Amino acid sequence: MSDKYVNDVFNSDLDAFKQSGIQTASVTFSGSVAAGGEVVLTTSPLTLNNLDFSQILFDNSFYHPGRYRNMALENATMINETTRGSQLQCNVAQVVNGNTIQLTATLFNPYDGAVTLSTTTINFLYIPYQATL
Repeated sequence: MSDKYVNDVFNSDLDAFKQSGIQTASVTFSGSVAAGGEVVLTTSPLTLNNLDFSQILFDNSFYHPGRYRNMALENATMINETTRGSQLQCNVAQVVNGNTIQLTATLFNPYDGAVTLSTTTINFLYIPYQATL
C-alpha cells in the first residue's frame, strides 16, 4: 500500500490545534426562589491568553452527572426543586469582556409560589486551543 495518503496529511493546509490549559469554574444553586423570581449566578472571571479557538463544556451534578455538554450545541439544563417536585430550566451562557470570560447560569421560577431548590452544582470547563502552525 502506498504511503501517499500519510504524506498528504503531513503536507496539507489543515489547521492543527493543541489544548493550552483547561480552566474550571462552578456555580451552586440552593435555597428558595420567590414566585416569578429569577436567580443569576456568575463565575469569577477566567483569563483568555493567546486564544485561537476554545470550547466550553458544562455538567450539572443532578441532571447529567459526569456527562459534560458542549455549550455551543446545548445551552440549558434542569435544576430539581422540592416544593412541587418538578424541574426548572436553567440556561447557561458566557460573557466575554476584553481578555476575560465569565460563565453564567440563570434560573426562573414560573410558579405563583416560592420553591425550594435542591442543592445543585453546575461545573464548567473552559478549554482554550492554540494553533500549532
